[in-house]
Amino acid sequence: MVLCARIPMLNSRRVFLGVGENNLLQQEVATRINKNSIIIPNDHMGYGMGPRGSPRLRKALVSFFNSEFRAFEPVLEKELLILPGVAAVIDALTWSLCNDGEGIITPVPFYTGFKPMTSGRARGVLIPAPFQCVEGYRSLEDIFNPEMNKKALERTLLQATQDGVKVRALMISKYDNPNPEVA
Repeated sequence: MVLCARIPMLNSRRVFLGVGENNLLQQEVATRINKNSIIIPNDHMGYGMGPRGSPRLRKALVSFFNSEFRAFEPVLEKELLILPGVAAVIDALTWSLCNDGEGIITPVPFYTGFKPMTSGRARGVLIPAPFQCVEGYRSLEDIFNPEMNKKALERTLLQATQDGVKVRALMISKYDNPNPEVA
């Protein structure tokens, strides 16, 4: 599936060198936390407490979601799953939503690690939605234009369907993370 020949990075093979847990400074960070707060740092320094995340964090998030978003039905702690980073989240979502060869559309540009995160264990397909081939494209600034987003996503969905790829999800991400500018 070639969505846009003008974007060479979409057709290249890349090796994902994601960084795992960094425990190099854990002792220094734990000392600082102990001096400045009332939490137990060892419970929060690694990849979390158990497979669903910290009970304390889930309780706080439920309170926040219910008070700030006023959902029709309250969010329950048992409905939250806290995962240790974007790789784990994308892997879990792909594993849950996609069968082998089914796809997730994401607008371009995106973090290059997303492809191996979707295609690894879950064998999903990350389907880039480029703007450069959309009628009316002017510059990379078009990623902030809702109409251009819609055109790029619709074009990509149509192309994926024609190529026989069943699209199961749309993933939106902040493309420029980490951004050196602080607003």
